[in-house]
Amino acid sequence: MRTTVGLRFYMKFMKYTKQPIDIPEQLKTLKQRGLIFRNEDIALKHLRSISYFRLANYWRQMEENTTTHQFLPNNYFEDIIGIYLFDRELRNLIFAAIQNIEIALRTRVIHFYSFLKEHFAKYNEPEFPPVWKVLEVVSFGTLSKLFYNIKDTYVKKQVAKSFSLPQYIYLESWIKSAVILRNVCAHHSRLWNKRFPWKPQLPQELPLTWVKNVSVRPFKLYAQLCYLVYLEQNIDLNSNLKHKLLALLKSHPNINLKAMGFPENWQSEPLWN
Repeated sequence: MRTTVGLRFYMKFMKYTKQPIDIPEQLKTLKQRGLIFRNEDIALKHLRSISYFRLANYWRQMEENTTTHQFLPNNYFEDIIGIYLFDRELRNLIFAAIQNIEIALRTRVIHFYSFLKEHFAKYNEPEFPPVWKVLEVVSFGTLSKLFYNIKDTYVKKQVAKSFSLPQYIYLESWIKSAVILRNVCAHHSRLWNKRFPWKPQLPQELPLTWVKNVSVRPFKLYAQLCYLVYLEQNIDLNSNLKHKLLALLKSHPNINLKAMGFPENWQSEPLWN
């Protein structure tokens, strides 16, 4: 058995043998593997604008063999593009929703943290700039870490309460998840069928409209969507993430929702009504 160091040494000197192929050759390769094209001219235009390896993330589930990459019967290139376009719209919706959450979190941390420290107002020359100025320029990732590391649990409880969460550990979990989700969206990575490294906590009950079935796959997108829609209820009533998401799903009826972790009868949940 190779040691970890030995394995790294071995992998470092492995020769990469795959050669680059031009776009017409990419199409030819996909045809040889069994993928069907309704319009090859349009397909070539897509391949010139969207990386072959980016699209590969969407057609993996259509492959019969992961070694030869042979496709299962009756799979169309246009269906892959449909999933890709759905994913792009989904990223835009989620990115906008997370932006609202980030701004709300900044505002509420500033409110509950800076104004509870009234004694700082007694000093004419503070050593550091006011927290409400500093927090407006830090990244979402830094903001989430700052919230996590606040020692004053009363402040954290007040911030969580402002989001209608009975415990601040739920907000910590959701914000950490949202940072990862935001980065996925910002780098135009795939959301559909993605497995996330951080699993948000899903409480059994919450004060506002919530889901009854929390026994879902927490590493899938559905769990992320649940907490985003919940937080939206007291952040921005005009953003309508839920309604926009439902409309998007309706406009793409062939999308495999199970791949995103949607459970059966999810539409009957109070959160989604």
